[in-house]
Amino acid sequence: VSDTVTFNPGVVSQTVTVNVIGETTREGDESTVLTASQMQFDLKAGRPDRAVATEEVRLEGARAGSTYHSTGDSLILEYADGRAKEAVLQGDFRLDQQSEKGNRLQLHGDVGRYDLASGVLRVEAKERPTLRLSSESGRMRTSARLIHLNRVQEKILAEGEVETTFEAGDRPSVVTAGRMDASLVSGMMDFSGGRPRLVQGSNLVAAERLQIDSGPGNLRAQGDVDSTWVDESGESPRKFHVRAQQLVLDSKEHHAVYEESVHLDSEELLLNAPRLELFFLAPPESGLDRLEAVGGVEIVERGRHWRAERATYLRKTDQVVATK
Repeated sequence: VSDTVTFNPGVVSQTVTVNVIGETTREGDESTVLTASQMQFDLKAGRPDRAVATEEVRLEGARAGSTYHSTGDSLILEYADGRAKEAVLQGDFRLDQQSEKGNRLQLHGDVGRYDLASGVLRVEAKERPTLRLSSESGRMRTSARLIHLNRVQEKILAEGEVETTFEAGDRPSVVTAGRMDASLVSGMMDFSGGRPRLVQGSNLVAAERLQIDSGPGNLRAQGDVDSTWVDESGESPRKFHVRAQQLVLDSKEHHAVYEESVHLDSEELLLNAPRLELFFLAPPESGLDRLEAVGGVEIVERGRHWRAERATYLRKTDQVVATK
């Protein structure tokens, strides 16, 4: 990256043009305006060596179809061989980025370290840095020990005691994990480490790995899936505890599929099967409509024990219908 910055006496605003050396495809320069109450610029052998800006530091710019601004108490711009290497904003660091589509990204921490060569922003905080994303589909907030934003690949990495809250709809969902990898382009979020866990009201899903499509809100759980669904649509709530190796939840179709060594336990109903499907009621109604197990089903209901090729549980009548 090649930067040229000149600060004249009394000037507190300067435009910085960033050109990436080595790119064969030119997508346009990133133009950044830096303002601050005080600035100092050092030269070494006639070339930029270090720039320092203090008090009410603000960076504003545009790149790749988005506008952004960052603020902090101070900025240190380090150079190597006359080329900008790293920019560090310290003291109440904040980044606010808005895309042409109306999506908004906000980062907050104590320090923001931006590696100009890789395009990776590392946000640190004594407490916990936070990330907020908002779009037409809803809002999301993530806190962790450390958050990385790759501005080139448009990806996010959060590490260490990750907690993410999805605020779409009237019932927020909270995911906890050791790590989160997310794509700003596709909206896919991958939670791993520390046995990820999703909680929405009384419902819970835990597994070795959770993947969430933040647009439609679809969920995929893999590896020792352990889940609890509480249906409150009947006269009295009923809890369904389901274990399996895989779970796919389609929010738009109101449908969930469990596969591999499925075990369901619900009051006086026990069920084992290779595959289990849950069909939920469509809005404005809510709750469970029915369960369908296929592929050789073992059923224990109110003391009765039998096997069938297919079994259907109807929530409205609280009955099991089996087909041999």
